[in-house]
Amino acid sequence: GGQASLAIARSIKPVIAAINGPAVGIGATITLPCHFRIVAEDAKFGFVFGRRGLTMEGTSSFFLTRLVGLTKANDFVLTARVFTAKEEENCGLFTRVVPRDQVLSTAMQVAKDMAVNVSPMSMMLNIHLLQRGFADGESSPEAAHFNESRMMGGWLNPDSAEGVKSFLEKRLPDFKSDPWADTPPFFPWWKEQSVIPNQPR
Repeated sequence: GGQASLAIARSIKPVIAAINGPAVGIGATITLPCHFRIVAEDAKFGFVFGRRGLTMEGTSSFFLTRLVGLTKANDFVLTARVFTAKEEENCGLFTRVVPRDQVLSTAMQVAKDMAVNVSPMSMMLNIHLLQRGFADGESSPEAAHFNESRMMGGWLNPDSAEGVKSFLEKRLPDFKSDPWADTPPFFPWWKEQSVIPNQPR
């Protein structure tokens, strides 16, 4: 579970979890690093490790508290109770809670909107500004300002001109950036830790 969660957390594209059934144990934790969780109202969730004599896994101890706060994480994990998405709709765990038959179409709408309207390079960098902004042990308002300033002032996103031009011309943008090839020279700005034996980073 942990390796899969780290792969999601390191993704350069947004990951959308469309959940229309039970998400208990690893079924819940694998969704936590996702950028969007579109969930059926009656979908059941549970961090039930304690009821099985287990502890948290899949990086859930990192992501859950950051999504819902320590008080609600304590509620979910220490009671190890099962709940429906509707019951906890506003806890911060879910992006959208919708009727079961709308889960996949809603997830597809979110994906299509981003694919059509958002610069791939901006999306990738913003994912990591958000993710690393709360994850980095050296996080601070000053560090956020430094990283944001490098992207806004010290480096030119190849999509910036098209973003402004398409807005002024009142048309959809035609972004051409490649997040694999066009990354700024300071990316990544964090030190990635290897969790696989003998794999250099």
